[in-house]
Amino acid sequence: MTVIGHKNMENGAMKQIIAFTPAALMDEFLNSVEIRHYKPNEFLFNQGEQAIGIYAVESGNVKVSRNTHKKTQQIVLLNGKNEMMGISAIFNNHPLLYTARAITPTQIHFLPMAKALSLSKLNPLVLVPLMNKVNETIEELDRHTALVMSNDANTVVLKTMQRLQAKFGTDVHGFINIKLPVTDLANYVCMSKTNLYRVLNNLQERMIISYETNRYKLFNFE
Repeated sequence: MTVIGHKNMENGAMKQIIAFTPAALMDEFLNSVEIRHYKPNEFLFNQGEQAIGIYAVESGNVKVSRNTHKKTQQIVLLNGKNEMMGISAIFNNHPLLYTARAITPTQIHFLPMAKALSLSKLNPLVLVPLMNKVNETIEELDRHTALVMSNDANTVVLKTMQRLQAKFGTDVHGFINIKLPVTDLANYVCMSKTNLYRVLNNLQERMIISYETNRYKLFNFE
């Protein structure tokens, strides 16, 4: 991870906090935010650690996972631009519940927890959009858990693709805007790689999707 300084954040995820920052403290706030660069597979934070700040994704993709009873990592969220992590620590002093790791080269706007807490005391309204983001994350977790637990393999993969497309959009070639290794996708949908390849090939033969290394395209997204 490298820290390279600061820049204008009016169009990034931090704008949700900037909107509630008193004008007299704006320079101090902007100077508190670090721009951090993470390489693929580099950890942003680990489950069980004490939270040290808020992480806002400016570019790249991050996988969020939690430990299982089998002492493995289960991916529960996939995050991209404008997503924020580490927010819940503002509302309690509990250790982090998840691990976050970069999938691709990722740029993060990082706000130290002390500064976030200071801002929330100066203007409690800053907590409103942050609480909304926490609720959105919980809802996304619940939807994905319900999907993988109550559907056949083809439906799980197809609906996951639809949700990823709705969340990340597509590039100029129509591929979903997240580069996701099959190993990570299999983990996310709770399948073995062998079973996932079987499903992907079946959906491709039926002209529902197309896929290549780390990239996926839907042909009949509803």
